[in-house]
Amino acid sequence: MKRYGETVALLVLFFALSLFWAAAKERSKPYRQYQKLYQARKIAQLRVEAAQASSSEIQEAIAARIVALKRTLPAIQETQLPGNRRERCLSCHIGIESIGDAHPPETFGCTLCHGGDPLSVRLPQAHSGLIGGRNPSDFRVIDASCGRTMADGTACHNGDAVQERDHIQRVRTTIMATKAGEIALPRYAFGAQKERAARFGVSAVHGKTPDGTRSVVPALRPLPYTEAADLPRTEGGELLRADPTGVPYEFSAHPVDTQLHRNCVNQCHLWAVGQEEPYRYRASGCAACHYLYEDQAYYRGDDPTISRDEPGHGTVHKLTLKIPYSQCNHCHNRGNHDLQRMAFDKRTDLDHGTPSSEKARRLMDYYNPMTLFTRCEWTLDCIDCHTDREVMGDGYLYSDQKGQQRIRCDTCHGTLERRPILRELSGTESAKVQRIMRRYGRRAGETALFSEDGEILPHVRPEGQRLILTGKATGKTYVLPLVYQSRCRQDPKVRDANSCHQCHDIHLGPRPLPRDAGQEKANEFPDGN
Repeated sequence: MKRYGETVALLVLFFALSLFWAAAKERSKPYRQYQKLYQARKIAQLRVEAAQASSSEIQEAIAARIVALKRTLPAIQETQLPGNRRERCLSCHIGIESIGDAHPPETFGCTLCHGGDPLSVRLPQAHSGLIGGRNPSDFRVIDASCGRTMADGTACHNGDAVQERDHIQRVRTTIMATKAGEIALPRYAFGAQKERAARFGVSAVHGKTPDGTRSVVPALRPLPYTEAADLPRTEGGELLRADPTGVPYEFSAHPVDTQLHRNCVNQCHLWAVGQEEPYRYRASGCAACHYLYEDQAYYRGDDPTISRDEPGHGTVHKLTLKIPYSQCNHCHNRGNHDLQRMAFDKRTDLDHGTPSSEKARRLMDYYNPMTLFTRCEWTLDCIDCHTDREVMGDGYLYSDQKGQQRIRCDTCHGTLERRPILRELSGTESAKVQRIMRRYGRRAGETALFSEDGEILPHVRPEGQRLILTGKATGKTYVLPLVYQSRCRQDPKVRDANSCHQCHDIHLGPRPLPRDAGQEKANEFPDGN
């Protein structure tokens, strides 16, 4: 009997210890720790709001939210999605921001784009099979994420080329992805190739078949190395014998090529992430533009799994079409290329104290000190002038920036001899133009501004004799000064920006007045000369 009692006692003790161990293990699970951190931050934030509340009713509502947070967390967070899909990603990533209206989380969830195990709340199991690590839009994996075809046959961003839904193919051909001009010019200058036309890019890529109407090439090969000994190695010590698309590198025996790889081609293009230093942090692929970073690259959102104290993160978990100039500046306006030394000289004027005003900030941040530029180039954002085809590409492979550029000063401002190109919208435009019309609320019967090659600028609207531009990123409105019938001294045959800079550079002071002084006042950009 005594032995029986001892056995029962041991079993009870074993059972109790098992329960204690299971409870301790459950409490130590990462998702519980993350939710406790999220809970503490939100409660602290709500208490500040309660202290500032203007009425007792608001304070009571906030108190109820605090009680709910304490009662409901921590716990497994399971999301029900269309198609009987379930995910538990928010068990750890609770509080993460919605990626955007175009990818509603209640429809897409997380794993449709990111991959991973949707039902695991343990690491590393939950992250097994992630697409591209933190960035599923990286070009190396983009076909499996942004370019995937859904079960119903819908092609996400690898769609119909006629309707220009082939975003991935187009953006892979843009000069921001190929770096074709920056490769061709030094190779030509140092005698590595006999013509200026591009032959090589960051990686192998095929473009649209040249149609004879533009200066393009059918394909680019990956930039060669000088010799096999120059091939880089992975972190594991293996030689990288092929470009990111899997095409093997060739060897040219010309010293300029390895120098190009080491000083230029390893950065500042869409295949690469930004440099890990202030002003130059950014992601790769689509996220290089559409996922915003601050200059210091700190996370400002509510996902408790992302550190707020270490640089190297996007500002919040969100994709956007409202891209400010500061995002472009993570690559552009950061310094100058020295062709003779085959090197990139970083700007040294960016950290000389805090600017006294937003205008001073733009003047410092936007352009190199020796550069000429006009008011629209520092008052507006880059996307207010540069169009989809210029930035995302049109499927052709251009040898340099000038070939891909379509918008000039006279697109919006006209010339002495003609006004900008205005057309009445009929509702029978191309599928792409009609999509843009819907996005900007433009309707058939309205008049819209077009570029010479037929690309609509939907954010510019005529009002009487004036053109009003609404900033795509800021929503601010500006009246565009028109050259037609003004006193502008331009040569209508010379239409590049440098000719406009001769008179309208921001450092030169007031521009020539038009014939109608009243029109001049109406056409002014705010805070300009």
